[in-house]
Amino acid sequence: MDCPDRDGAPACVPGASPGGAGGTGAWTFVVPVRDARGAKTRLDTPPGVDRAALVRAMALDTVAALTGAGARVTLVTGDGLLPLLLAGAPVRVVADPGGVAGGGSPARLAGAIMAGLSTIPAQEPAAVALADLPALRPADVEAVLGAALAQGAVFVRDADGTGTTILAATRREALRPAFGPGSAREHALVAAEAGFSLPRARRDVDTAADLADALRLGTGRHTTRLLAGRDVPGRD
Repeated sequence: MDCPDRDGAPACVPGASPGGAGGTGAWTFVVPVRDARGAKTRLDTPPGVDRAALVRAMALDTVAALTGAGARVTLVTGDGLLPLLLAGAPVRVVADPGGVAGGGSPARLAGAIMAGLSTIPAQEPAAVALADLPALRPADVEAVLGAALAQGAVFVRDADGTGTTILAATRREALRPAFGPGSAREHALVAAEAGFSLPRARRDVDTAADLADALRLGTGRHTTRLLAGRDVPGRD
C-alpha cells in the first residue's frame, strides 16, 4: 500500500486502512476545553487580541481538523460561547463536570476527559485531543488514527517532549488517559508513540513562543483570521 505525503504528513500507515472499517469516520474524539475566560493564563497575547477569543479560535481550528478528517467530536466544556460558535458542526457538547470555576488542575482535566469518554461505547474507537492545536490538519489526524489502527493505541508527544497532545485507541475501554505534566511518560506505558514526524500535531500552544511557532507551521482559519495584521513576536 503506498502512503504518499499529504500536507506534510503521511496520508496513511502501511498495513492500515483509515478509510475502511474502523477508519476515521468511526472514531470519536473527546476534546476538553476550559472556560476560555480563565484559560491559558501563561499565554501573552499580541496587543489588541483578547485571550479568550484566541483560546476559542484555537479550539475551533482543532475541532475543524478533527471533523475534516471525518471523525466525530465530543466537546466537554464549561465555556458558554464555544458551543454557539460550533452550531451546525458535527459536534456533541457535554457539560464540563468541573464547572466554570474548576481551574486548570490535572484532576479537573481528567474529570472532563472521563465525562466525554463515558458517552462512547466501550468497544468503539476513541481518542482524546487537547484543544490548543491550531496548526493541526486533517491529514495529521488521519496519520495518527492510521497508526492507532496498526498499533492498537498510540499517543502524540507534544513539542516540548514531556506532554501529550493526542491519545487514541481502537477500543475506548483501552484508553488510559493521564494528561498533565509528564503525561508522555505515562502514556508510553500503555500506548505506542506515533513514530513519524507530526510537527503540527505536536505543536500545542501555552506561551507566546508556542504561538509564533504554530503560526510558522500554518494555523487554521480561525486563528489566522484573529491574528491577521497583529504583531506576534517571533513570527517570521
